Amino acid sequence: MMKLYLGIDVSKGYADFVLLNENREVVEPVFQLDDTAAGHRQLEEFLQRLFRRWPRAVLYCGLESTGGYENRWYDHLLAASVRWNLKVARLNPTAIKAHKKALTTQTETDPVTARAIASYLVTYPQNVRYAEGSDFRSLRQLVKLIHQLNQQKTRHVNQLEKMIYQYNPTLLLYWNNPLPKWWLKVAHRYPTTSHLRAASVKELCAIPYVTRAKAQELLGRARQARPVPFDPLVEVTIRTLVQQLLLLDKRIEDLKATLAEHVSKQPQLAPLFQLWLTYKGCSEYTAAALAVYFVNVHRFAKAKSTAAYFGVNPVYRESGDGNWGYHMSKKGNRIVKSLLYMISRSGVQSNPVLQAVFTSALRRGKSKSAALGICMNKTVRILYGMAKSGKPFDPELAFQHMGRHKQLDRSKQRAVERKRRYQGFDQTAPISMRQRKKREQVESQPASAQDQSSKDRDHRTCSPCESTPLGKHFQIDSLNPAKQTRPFA
Repeated sequence: MMKLYLGIDVSKGYADFVLLNENREVVEPVFQLDDTAAGHRQLEEFLQRLFRRWPRAVLYCGLESTGGYENRWYDHLLAASVRWNLKVARLNPTAIKAHKKALTTQTETDPVTARAIASYLVTYPQNVRYAEGSDFRSLRQLVKLIHQLNQQKTRHVNQLEKMIYQYNPTLLLYWNNPLPKWWLKVAHRYPTTSHLRAASVKELCAIPYVTRAKAQELLGRARQARPVPFDPLVEVTIRTLVQQLLLLDKRIEDLKATLAEHVSKQPQLAPLFQLWLTYKGCSEYTAAALAVYFVNVHRFAKAKSTAAYFGVNPVYRESGDGNWGYHMSKKGNRIVKSLLYMISRSGVQSNPVLQAVFTSALRRGKSKSAALGICMNKTVRILYGMAKSGKPFDPELAFQHMGRHKQLDRSKQRAVERKRRYQGFDQTAPISMRQRKKREQVESQPASAQDQSSKDRDHRTCSPCESTPLGKHFQIDSLNPAKQTRPFA
């Protein structure tokens, strides 16, 4: 059976194609087609000639992800796979860029990239995941829209806070996050201090959830405040911002309900959605959005791969004497990262496992943001474990797993001791001062105590003896709002 590889470099409005065989030899030189109905017909005629010439051939097609421009070509090839023996896959642009670098390619053109894509399909077949069903593209687009609306809402809130601070500081005393509906309605009706001073208790009490005591307190504070000069543009701006916030709140709530409804009807996503709803801190929207991006537990070999895919894995760089320490990866989907951040921040207050991981990280000198990043990694592992076992989260089982990882660390420590088994440290070696200090520390202590690779692991930071007993809720001083102004700065 002959295997052929079609590399496709997609640009806006057109694409470059090149066909290689198993030996990376060019079977069909580069040709270019427009992303139109005529271009799609030409591609179909090309496939028809190809399979007429090699009826038993298997065609592997690869497209570099370009933010959506590849979707029409991808859908067309996916539909063609019903008639012919071909498979189509989306490829990570980072992987293609690294492959071109490995090929020592000097030029950067569309034909060169198309050939590199086809070569990547030949060289790394184990890394290519061909289409096996729906990619839930429309659901992901809906999640992205909700995320963008939330960002827009945040921008409006920030602008409104600055304007209220200047022109109606009395209302700023009742500022809360998220903003209550009664507050927004009061700000819409009385945008400045002058408007609020002219109001009456009866008018304020007509707004839902504004009690008589609260109305009297508002009016008393407003009449004691320094009056602000009236500006009709300020009034228009504040009222428009409030209207937009009320509209965005309504729109976001409706879209979240729509997303949860559609995810619950998908046979592949519904089990994950229902299972993750049992995890404390996962709302319907959070569970649905994570299920849309997670899709299936079989996509990932292990929990570590899942954390790396979503970009919450620690990155460690060490070469020679240089040591740059751990930091969170900058890769991964920012929407998933934002969801994991909110789950972890809530879990630090209520989940005993995340409490233990967080406090252990703080005890080792980590900053609060770094400790929360470690909790995000642990959250991914917990969700992966739930998906793989099909069971709700069990804190006792999670503590047992963390204790087991400590046993695995001991075997790594013994590996470090064996690293110098053929030769001890030679005092005459021309090494740097930094390396000399490391060797002096190793000679003064057992090698296992100097194993840096076993320290600061994200999911191996605590054991049951270091953690808080299950069922006991304790107050974390580092998260007490009364003792700090920016808890995760």
